[in-house]
Amino acid sequence: MKGDKFGAAALGLAALVMFGLGALGLFSPLTVIGPIGLSASGASAMNELRAQYGGLHLALAAYYGWGIVKPEGRRMALGVLVVQMTGIVLARAASSVIDGVPGPAVCKPWTLEALLLVLGMVALARKRPSPE
Repeated sequence: MKGDKFGAAALGLAALVMFGLGALGLFSPLTVIGPIGLSASGASAMNELRAQYGGLHLALAAYYGWGIVKPEGRRMALGVLVVQMTGIVLARAASSVIDGVPGPAVCKPWTLEALLLVLGMVALARKRPSPE
């Protein structure tokens, strides 16, 4: 099938990004939210941050890693990447319209998320089964 190396590379970048954010979210969640002007206090807030920024992102990193080493699961992993990044990119766009354009602490990750979306879409397009 076409696009296996490209798809693996797209998933590799996504896995690295998700792993980095997940590790920070799990072990230092205030480092993740501080630059965007959020704060949290108490066990419940910290639990939620560690779960959403840590656990969720580490699970996605593992899933994307699985898609790299298991070619039969690569197309599905790329699909999940595209769905995830589409949701994030569109929600950020909606927020920009509703709330105003965010600062650099949000625009930088938004750019990376948009790049991952495009890479995932291109990888999926290249991975279409050949007509028989």
